[in-house]
Amino acid sequence: MVLQRSEPADDDTLVKIRSPTSLEFRSGFGNLETSDRGYLPIHIGDILGDDSIGLFKILHKLGSGVHSAVWLAETLPSIDRSSNIPRYVALKIFSEKCTQTSINSEIIEIIGKARSLDAVGSGLNHVLETFGQFTIPGSNGDHACVVMELVGPPVRKLLKAEELCSKSVGLTAISHLAKALLSLHSLDIVHGDLYPDNIAFQLPYDVQTLNVGQVYGAPEAFTANNYNDLVDRGFIESGLKIDEEDDEEDDEENDEENDEENDEEDDMDHDGECGEEDYHDENPEGCNEFVSDARSDSPANSDDCPNEKHALKPAKACTPRYYVLDADLSTMVPIILDNPTTVKLIDLTCSFRTSAIKDDTNIGTPLGFRPPEAIFSSEARSLFSTGSDMWSFGCLIFEIITGEPLFLLFELFGQLPLVWWYVHFAEALGREDPVPAIFYDIIKAEHADLPSDANVLDYIESDSWPEDFKGWYMRGRLQDRLDELKDKAREVEGWTNEEVDCLCQIIKGTVRWDPKQRLTARDVLDLLNNAGIIY
Repeated sequence: MVLQRSEPADDDTLVKIRSPTSLEFRSGFGNLETSDRGYLPIHIGDILGDDSIGLFKILHKLGSGVHSAVWLAETLPSIDRSSNIPRYVALKIFSEKCTQTSINSEIIEIIGKARSLDAVGSGLNHVLETFGQFTIPGSNGDHACVVMELVGPPVRKLLKAEELCSKSVGLTAISHLAKALLSLHSLDIVHGDLYPDNIAFQLPYDVQTLNVGQVYGAPEAFTANNYNDLVDRGFIESGLKIDEEDDEEDDEENDEENDEENDEEDDMDHDGECGEEDYHDENPEGCNEFVSDARSDSPANSDDCPNEKHALKPAKACTPRYYVLDADLSTMVPIILDNPTTVKLIDLTCSFRTSAIKDDTNIGTPLGFRPPEAIFSSEARSLFSTGSDMWSFGCLIFEIITGEPLFLLFELFGQLPLVWWYVHFAEALGREDPVPAIFYDIIKAEHADLPSDANVLDYIESDSWPEDFKGWYMRGRLQDRLDELKDKAREVEGWTNEEVDCLCQIIKGTVRWDPKQRLTARDVLDLLNNAGIIY
């Protein structure tokens, strides 16, 4: 296992250090790779990998989530192995809290075997490909690193770029997603996290000859000073700050121990914040991160590769010298809007097999895409099935065509209790799809969280809803919402009434209380094919 750090002296050539903008301050930079959250500190130019899969040089940051960060990396050549891994890949590096079980190694392996045997048709061409994984030892556990296919922007970015997406973009996403689900479901796999951020378009470039700088731009980052400012402003929930004085003292001690006279000068070139850093009072012993002695003096686009193995040793690196901002994928959006590429279903972290559902199995989709059985999963987990994905799929179709969510609850202050979603669904689906007993019982049990001045159970039983019923942001019958979809589609060139009716039929067939009554992925593909709109 190798983690070869880039030199602080090279930071100026590898990354642009700048102060955050006011907009970035307000957004809080999303998820920062801080060690108190179990992240592996990463810098541009770092090299990761092992003998079994190869070495990868970090070029840019693609994004981050609650338990992982995704980095753009270059596969470095090696005379010791032959590999089909592309030149450029995405490295998903999990926090120390994530075990092999939590990163879903079993699901990845099942899909990989099916792909190699061509066992379930071409649908897996629309599921993100993984090339392998390795681990890097961390201070409190190992960091799992998954090597993945590099893809383009998620559907969400295209929906934001245009008020209404074109017919070709919409049908490409819908058709390819249905094919991906058909293959996954035939393998007894539920994706479990189906929403616009987990559906990505393929890169509109050759991954072997990609011009990284032109497509992704130069990496930009901010330093620990900016991080501490975020803490002071309340944008960082953990409240942990980097102790700047201790960092400088630690750097000086490290300089003396290693006889490196220029290290202190290099650190000060970046406001004294590029040395190895500890968290103030939270980890007095320093983080026991494992770092190689090796140094990397080559630029990020170099094909050079270390030709010797380096022993791993503990180092005091606890937080990165800087925090890299996500790459801007907006340059790809106009290209894909004009000529849609293949759509890929990504992120299998929440996936599971229906034959292996456990007490802690959960569906991770945001509430607006979450099926009824996953709202109160402890009471309705027995209903988890491939049909759970199909509810989310119906919601996705609506949002792809209209740019608006099908279901959305809004509370000006605070968060509405979860039982409100059942009431929302009950009004939308009405008597055409009555509330099943299992969900009705949950509504009765959670009745205290509903308005005291409204007899919601009477509303559900009579299917009569007062106009001034509180709590809704978007309300109305499902058919009313589908009429809105038809109006939106008329604003886009190319749609026929028959084609739009087909999509409405799919939404009505997938957004149903009972998972067993929902259309399957095969049903959806047959409907699209019969309407002549399968892409």
